[in-house]
Amino acid sequence: FFFGKKKKQQSGDGDGGMLVGRNGYKEKRSKKNKKNKGKKSNNGEISQQLTATKQALMKYRQEQGLKGRTEYFVDWGTVRDKVDGQKEGFLQLRASDGSWRDVRVTLHFTHLSISKVEEEVLVINDLVRNRSTEDEREVVVRKKPGQTLGFAIKGGKEHGLPLLISQIKEGGAVDSSRGCYVGDELLMVNEYNMESLSQSHAIQILRQQKSKSSVTLLVRHFSAANSELVQSYLRTSDPTPLLRKQKKWKELMKIPLGYCKISKYAEATSQIREQQSFIVAAAVDVSSKVILRPAYGNVQERDEWVNAITSARDYLPTPSLVKSDAPLDFTGRVAEIGRVHMRTESGAWHDLFLCVTDHDVSLYTSPPTSSEDLSFPSATFPLLACKFREGTRKPIPTDPLDSREVSDGMFTLRIPYTQYYLSAGSEDMLQRWKHVFSSRTDNAVRKMGSITYSAQYTGDVSLTLNWQTGIWLNHDVKGDKSLIFHHPFSSLSSARAKNRRTLSLGFSSSLMVQLLVLLLLLPCYFQAHVHCLCFVPLFFEKCCNRLCVHRTFRLKTQSW
Repeated sequence: FFFGKKKKQQSGDGDGGMLVGRNGYKEKRSKKNKKNKGKKSNNGEISQQLTATKQALMKYRQEQGLKGRTEYFVDWGTVRDKVDGQKEGFLQLRASDGSWRDVRVTLHFTHLSISKVEEEVLVINDLVRNRSTEDEREVVVRKKPGQTLGFAIKGGKEHGLPLLISQIKEGGAVDSSRGCYVGDELLMVNEYNMESLSQSHAIQILRQQKSKSSVTLLVRHFSAANSELVQSYLRTSDPTPLLRKQKKWKELMKIPLGYCKISKYAEATSQIREQQSFIVAAAVDVSSKVILRPAYGNVQERDEWVNAITSARDYLPTPSLVKSDAPLDFTGRVAEIGRVHMRTESGAWHDLFLCVTDHDVSLYTSPPTSSEDLSFPSATFPLLACKFREGTRKPIPTDPLDSREVSDGMFTLRIPYTQYYLSAGSEDMLQRWKHVFSSRTDNAVRKMGSITYSAQYTGDVSLTLNWQTGIWLNHDVKGDKSLIFHHPFSSLSSARAKNRRTLSLGFSSSLMVQLLVLLLLLPCYFQAHVHCLCFVPLFFEKCCNRLCVHRTFRLKTQSW
């Protein structure tokens, strides 16, 4: 992005100045361009987006100490991470001694940030001072069932005033939400409209929320609120009502989202972790690992965080990596890399990294972060030898489906002589893997064009499957490569693998030939079965089957 005003240089002939562009060349600015410089866009929505973008860039430049009238190129991804976060909230972090401490967690587009409170200070309350033009705010308060909200109200219909928050209990549920302030007007509590209510009626509604674990408040700053409300809450002798308590946060760590581990299950099992906690661990730096949990063991909040972090990780751009040993006509470029979870026959779960290129499929125990790492897989197979099957395995009485198999998006990767039973982590990621395998396989077949197998039919033969022309069978003996038969794929009526090395193909004649034979034989059939019209479909099927030619092939050295 080019940001900031362009510099002017006064020329000696007084022609109105020269424009210094980003490439360093000079050009004259016409009077017409000067007049049009300040014009706004006719589309108000686009103008608002451009204004918001400029404000975000200006904020970033001010934080970085950059001057206003200079050229500067910035990475928009850096600005986006600096200005905007996908999700932010307060969780509890498990310390090394087993205790739980309150932390602030911010989910950015590329990393997860963990911060703790360093100290509390009194600062100028800009929020209170500037909230006279603030819109309505929705605050979700999470608490234990039976716990009070932890704030007091004043005003009401009988006093000719709106219901105002007059005091907030320190450490209470509303205080932990960080969204309400003394002097806010209470508009709604869950589905109850609090406007034009008396104070006694409002207190009755607030007491009804004691049994709930989540309460949604709709509040708005009341600019005419008495300054003594703020002063009494701060309990300070300073007469200035613009002071407030602010927690100064210190960042503990950043966890990169690339290939990171996010799991609510205990290690290598399908059991939920204790106290509704979940783990987030970096893929490369094993020391960057945290165990987090929501306050009061809220399962819904835990699942929201796990899903948000998982989605942010899964939709990071795929790195531009290329395998060095790609076969002819293939590039070896990586199409998709992601973390999957393999279930073994014993019921244990192991983390793996699945990599799909334009010609093969590989599994890794550690994330391949460079092209050199791609050369050392735990297992690798040709893409055309893999079969992707969506769904869970067939349960048996001694080994039923566990909770992880039911909810995490399972698929089976079948390869000759073996198979891998894997979890994609979510239904969205399962559909993404399914699309990758489908599109990459189709591209590989089209690029390869044809496949030739050495087989046995009536002696040694070579069976060729050509993507465009069909199936070819030739003699494969010294001095004899003659054609035995050729069928297009349109005449292929059946294909069945009798075992790993034996394949049976059925070829039918054209539809016109089938209809002609049927018309010739149908009068004879009606003369013999004039009262048995129900046998016409069966008769047609028998005629078609007799027109089909079934051929069986057996491979010499490999499986189909």
